[in-house]
Amino acid sequence: MAARYLLDTNILSRLVRDPQCSIAQRIARVGEAKVCTSIIVACELRHGAARSSSTRLKEQVEAVLGAVEVLPFAADADRHYVAIRDAVERRGLSIGANDLLIAAHARSVDAGAVPLPARRSLPSPKRFQPAPPPPCETAPAPPRAPVPRSAH
Repeated sequence: MAARYLLDTNILSRLVRDPQCSIAQRIARVGEAKVCTSIIVACELRHGAARSSSTRLKEQVEAVLGAVEVLPFAADADRHYVAIRDAVERRGLSIGANDLLIAAHARSVDAGAVPLPARRSLPSPKRFQPAPPPPCETAPAPPRAPVPRSAH
């Protein structure tokens, strides 16, 4: 079977915001037939668009979802969910509930999940490896020391 890539919410959100971004160029290189997304991702994108008052955003979400195959949740994804969750928890880590479901879905359809940060090349579809969280744009300010109260 040819490699297939399941695009996550962050990747498709970026395509919604900037249809000409580098992700679009990568999809063109690997071929649109080799990319897909999960119904869970479609739910997240449509929910975000519904919460917005932007008609343009809603149209862009529908355009992106119309251009990518949206896969129904696979029957055996539950077994992959258990395996991934157990592996993550054994390492003392956690990932979001929907991210976990998307990873399980990707594995159940033998697709590589493509999370942000976007990689220079699409990953091997053989197994899911959670990506590190995206880097912060600015480092948070260090906590301030409490100011002592003066006694009057």
